[in-house]
Amino acid sequence: MRHKYEFIELQENLPFKMFINSVDYIPFHWHKEIELIFVVQGSIDLIVESQRYVLNERDFIVINSMNVHKIDKTDSENVLLTLQIDLDLTNHYIPDLEKVIFHCNSQDTEQQEAYDVIRRYLAQMAWELNKRVKGYRSDLMGILYLLIGHLFRSFPHEMKDAEMIMSNNHDMERLSRIIQYIDENYMRKLSLNEMAEREHLNFYYFSHFFKDKIGLSFKKYLTLIRLDKAANQLIETDKSILDISFDCGFANNKAFNKSFKDKFGMTPTVYRQQHTEYQPLLPPLIPLIIEETPNGIYSDVSKVTTLENLLDYLPSEGTQIANKLTTINQLRVEVDVEEPGKPYKQYWKILTTAGRAAEGLRSDWQEQFLMLKEELDFQYIRFHGIFNDEMMVYHESPEGKSIYNWNYVDKLYDFLIKAKTHPFVELGFMPTSLRRSDETIFWWKGNIAPPNDTKKWIDLVENFIRHCIQRYGIEEVRKWYFEVWNEPDLEGVCWAGTREEYFEFYQATVNAIKSVSSELIVGGPALNYGTALQKTWLTEFLNFCKQNEIPIDFISFHMYSEYIDSTEAKSTSLTGIKQATFYQEIISSVQETLSRANRNDLSLHVTEWNFSLFSRNLIHDTMFMGPFIIKHVLDSIGKVQSLGFWTFTDIFEEFLAGTSMFHGGFGMMNMQGLKKPSYYAYYLLKKLGSHILAKGEQYIITKQNKDIQILAFNYSHVDKLFMEGDWSGITEKNRYSVFELKEQISLEMTLHNLSGVYKYTHYQLDRKNGSVFDEWLAMGAPESPSTEEINYLKKRSGPKIQTEQLVVDSSLQVTMEIPSFGVQLITLSKIFE
Repeated sequence: MRHKYEFIELQENLPFKMFINSVDYIPFHWHKEIELIFVVQGSIDLIVESQRYVLNERDFIVINSMNVHKIDKTDSENVLLTLQIDLDLTNHYIPDLEKVIFHCNSQDTEQQEAYDVIRRYLAQMAWELNKRVKGYRSDLMGILYLLIGHLFRSFPHEMKDAEMIMSNNHDMERLSRIIQYIDENYMRKLSLNEMAEREHLNFYYFSHFFKDKIGLSFKKYLTLIRLDKAANQLIETDKSILDISFDCGFANNKAFNKSFKDKFGMTPTVYRQQHTEYQPLLPPLIPLIIEETPNGIYSDVSKVTTLENLLDYLPSEGTQIANKLTTINQLRVEVDVEEPGKPYKQYWKILTTAGRAAEGLRSDWQEQFLMLKEELDFQYIRFHGIFNDEMMVYHESPEGKSIYNWNYVDKLYDFLIKAKTHPFVELGFMPTSLRRSDETIFWWKGNIAPPNDTKKWIDLVENFIRHCIQRYGIEEVRKWYFEVWNEPDLEGVCWAGTREEYFEFYQATVNAIKSVSSELIVGGPALNYGTALQKTWLTEFLNFCKQNEIPIDFISFHMYSEYIDSTEAKSTSLTGIKQATFYQEIISSVQETLSRANRNDLSLHVTEWNFSLFSRNLIHDTMFMGPFIIKHVLDSIGKVQSLGFWTFTDIFEEFLAGTSMFHGGFGMMNMQGLKKPSYYAYYLLKKLGSHILAKGEQYIITKQNKDIQILAFNYSHVDKLFMEGDWSGITEKNRYSVFELKEQISLEMTLHNLSGVYKYTHYQLDRKNGSVFDEWLAMGAPESPSTEEINYLKKRSGPKIQTEQLVVDSSLQVTMEIPSFGVQLITLSKIFE
């Protein structure tokens, strides 16, 4: 049963509810709360107390307590900000607010300055709810009362008298009965006479009463209800259009088609087709997820940059509040450095990654890699496309004979082996001559289809393995990892076959490799993180390997922070950002799956991870990435065997190459070789010792023989709006307004049983010290920097370093003051006793 009186659940015990959504339709309803509706984007068709309004972008209106109102979408999609003010909780300070009738509709062109004040208050409330800085509840209450006061001072209003309130309550009870009866009986023939008799009214009085309250004639209202019911059935059922028309009370199909086209601008057939089509993957856009509530159809918002029209009204000083936070989060730690500490493996130094093999043949790519190798010394590198057509490894003669060409592979692998780096070989994608069908992925069109001839694929793999062994020796190649394909669980995206076909493909591939040498390390399947969380796919894969006695030496999977909505089986669109714990949830899910399958012996390799899987996410260039990487690397100690950050360089072409020097690319270095904060996160991690003395949420203290290392960071996650997919707060130059606001950290450490002469080195990496993106901003953000400017930025990137010599007798107290997004490392290197 549909109740037209709306009961509103309040927000966090505050005297209001504020939300952002899209509206398909909200039927006539009313509630005690005063409501403000601000159109952020698009337009809506609104009826309030029989008056019709079309509200466009930046328009807003006040709907008074107990006003009957209805909302419909127009031809354009809409995004609304709605504020609903509870009158019971505000009654102590503003008595009789429920009796007030405000006349406030921003389409009145004569009071735009007064309306802009309301817009600013709404924007400030939305900002406070999103950021949740300390004291935000008090600020919200203050802004709310300022808004109400402004309504009283700046807009016409009147008071309802007791007789009017009593009459209105009686009318609302009657209207509620009428609407409920229509809602329960719309499918049969309903007449004006029948409705009048039910309410013991004459025909003419009922007709005038209904139109006065609703703004529509009874017949028009009934037709709209029937059309809304029909539209739902078109989407949600497979009934014929004729059956739907009769089910919804239309006399014949012709009348239904005409009425439907008048309302929706298309026939029922076209409407059904448009609302059931498959939606492709479009990162990082968010699909409209339709939810029918007891009071109509709301939609979650596709919010990429849609809130700009609201945030424009924020006062400039409000957006700078992060610079005014003066509170400090104080942490105190005491450590006995004579303790042996806990040994651990610095697994993050195992693996780095790059886009695809062909990029590794370029001189600028190789120059950056050698720089990376010298400073960070990763042991392995993984990339896509060793069998891509651009690597020229495979083609066929006119007679169909396989021809192999290893020249480009040799050139790339020779370079890596000379740099003392082992390949972590992702076996893919499919050579065009071997593909079964023509589906591709990425700008460079990697073939995602299974082979058209499994025997030829096996021969290719065997010849590849034999060639590598002949060229580099079995002692070298037995150190390599061979990963069979990339994300085959994303059917239609990375694998144009079925799950079962991949299992058989894996079986054929691993048997081909092991037939050359059983010592070689083979595994996969490079699972997408969404599939890893769901567990079913991996469970079936492990069962298949067990039942068929197929070797598997390791499990690989990927991790990013976006998540995919699972309410729509056809939807593969991204729906937002997860909490910072999401990565640990993914790892735990894989561990649990292996445990249930009794395969805890398998090593775990994260062969791709980053904040976003979108290679234009502007956050990737910022100082956020320093604490982000360090936090997740430290959180994952002892859980995985490698963690391959995607990628080491912005020389990367899954889409077209980036057009600006800081375009949000994945890399630790940009295209010009400038080292981002993500690079220096690994640079500082590399300096940690071999044993852990203490570890907390924001720090780690290690030792290496007599030397001590203290690494601390101040991590801020993205804020709620950005997590839900709204990019309005981020631009090319303003990239820090989408984060939670965090206090400065004061970490005070006392090191006991420390004595001798030490070299004390303090590394500071933050927005003012070594973040190359922030240095670029300070320079003036040149779009096409000169060679001189690039060289200047190279010198300005990297942590600030201070050193001194300390004589320590028994203990040392060290304090770090770490700003938001900051990372600091202190090393104490013993010189002599």
